[in-house]
Amino acid sequence: MTPPRTHATFFAVGFHTSLDDEASGSTRTFGDDVALRLSQGLRETGHYARAPYCEDWGWCVEFEVLGQRHWLGVGPRTTVMTLLSDGAPGAADDAPTPDWLCFVERSWSLRSLINPVRERQVTPEATMAVHSVLTAMPEVTGVLWHHQADFDAGDESQGAAQP
Repeated sequence: MTPPRTHATFFAVGFHTSLDDEASGSTRTFGDDVALRLSQGLRETGHYARAPYCEDWGWCVEFEVLGQRHWLGVGPRTTVMTLLSDGAPGAADDAPTPDWLCFVERSWSLRSLINPVRERQVTPEATMAVHSVLTAMPEVTGVLWHHQADFDAGDESQGAAQP
């Protein structure tokens, strides 16, 4: 059985991508609202999901599907244009890249190392649960799922609409 795609890239509008929310006068961390919506959506579809917590790379949501513990990482992507100074010209033929990334990992402990490998892998049900919540958000478009090895190698050409 082929393992599911675990890394999703997508476009989203209206979510926090800066450290400060000037409109409310409060300090917010990028991606907190996306993580909250994913956590809430998982709970609404009958899955256990903890409140998101901040990591140095984005947000993490621990969740369970069919008794199997996983965690979901989510945050805005850093692109070359993000790293360039304001007003820097981009290549005219550059297509816009998805501005968000989420990925599903299996939650495990040292005790689980004695379990068979299949019990330490991300389950298809977990990625489908995340996919269902993600695609139900009206602000989200262009969801593409990638195999981790391809994504880590920088190859997003094999992305698929389903995990």
